[in-house]
Amino acid sequence: MTRQTITPFILIIVTPVFIWLSHYLAVFPHEYAHSITAWLLGEKENPFALDYGGTSWKNLLLLWNIDENVDYNRMFDQGLDFQAGLCAFAGPDLGTVLMFLLGSFLLDNSRVKRHPYGYYFIFWFQLMNLGNLYDYVPIRTFSPGGDIGNIVRGWHISPWWVFVLGGYWVAYLIGRFFTRTLPELYRTLRIECKAQQAGIMVVSVVLLMGWFGGILGVFYVDDPLASGEITCFLKITSFVSIPGLIWLLWPSCRWMQEMQEMQVRLHNEPQATLS
Repeated sequence: MTRQTITPFILIIVTPVFIWLSHYLAVFPHEYAHSITAWLLGEKENPFALDYGGTSWKNLLLLWNIDENVDYNRMFDQGLDFQAGLCAFAGPDLGTVLMFLLGSFLLDNSRVKRHPYGYYFIFWFQLMNLGNLYDYVPIRTFSPGGDIGNIVRGWHISPWWVFVLGGYWVAYLIGRFFTRTLPELYRTLRIECKAQQAGIMVVSVVLLMGWFGGILGVFYVDDPLASGEITCFLKITSFVSIPGLIWLLWPSCRWMQEMQEMQVRLHNEPQATLS
């Protein structure tokens, strides 16, 4: 039986829809992880009572103002530093990481690979969770507020520990995404056209290094998560790296072609062994 794939025209149509839906699906587990942890610790009455951010177009489209609705200031004022740090830790390190691991499992699942639309959606879901991790480490590691700021304040640790230990891990995941997950997407969906491959790659890079890299936050001077010279430097560095990454990951580059050939070999070797 011939494996189904997605036509180029349909690919163009479903890509922005899948990006938008996968963004929604990635954000809510993150926020609920904060909220549920606070509830389990007795610091919140209703685990599902998020601040959903209102009905502005920016919030409805991007979930710009959504918040876990956890009162960190009260916990810090009452000396509940460890609990506050744990609530902050739960979002990126339980909610987002667990969703990322789920995405990795599904992308490797042979049954999922037989459903091209589901597989393509999970690809973008994986990128959304990777982007959320990158947004925190290293981009906002030195911000005075937000999740990492509350973790550092609550657990009385240096942000440099988070930057170094978490930064290497996130860098590895990003490298793996672009050198294994992306070529495997081409192979699984039989996307052989270099223009299509380049389009998916460029969108992925711009989303990760631009949007999640937080370049927009540099221009919002009243945003506490964008304050600080180190934070702004990391955001600008992430943005200016986009052209170089696009050049490095261009589908016609020899080493990217080798990555795609490697995915084909890895796929064919188990079948050859079985036969």
